[in-house]
Amino acid sequence: SCRVFNSDARVQLSETRYVYPDATVSCSEQEHGPNDTVLSPRLVIEVLSPSTEGYDRGKKFWLYRQCPTLQEYVLINTQRPEVEVYRRGKNNLWTLYTFELHEDVELLSLNLRFPVTALYEDVVFPPEEPEIP
Repeated sequence: SCRVFNSDARVQLSETRYVYPDATVSCSEQEHGPNDTVLSPRLVIEVLSPSTEGYDRGKKFWLYRQCPTLQEYVLINTQRPEVEVYRRGKNNLWTLYTFELHEDVELLSLNLRFPVTALYEDVVFPPEEPEIP
């Protein structure tokens, strides 16, 4: 069975490297070590904010890709109704799947499917800024 951890749980990526995702799912017998540390994450979720988006997409994602048990990395956008799922495939290649408002998010690592609208109920998005030519 799997267990969900909130943002208080840290994920150990190496002997000396820890991160605090917004949510983590582990389905391992050795799912956590001392101090509520997740050792074998299967899925990690980050809720993007303007101040953390660059780190979540860049260095943090690079760190997560080093974790052999991680199968999916989910980014939930707070500026528009969009969910991105990075899925590990053959030869350790990661593929991006993008889900928008009227679609269902599919998390193969958990055999789970749910509508994007379920994540954004009662959410009011900031107005879109016009593109600068």
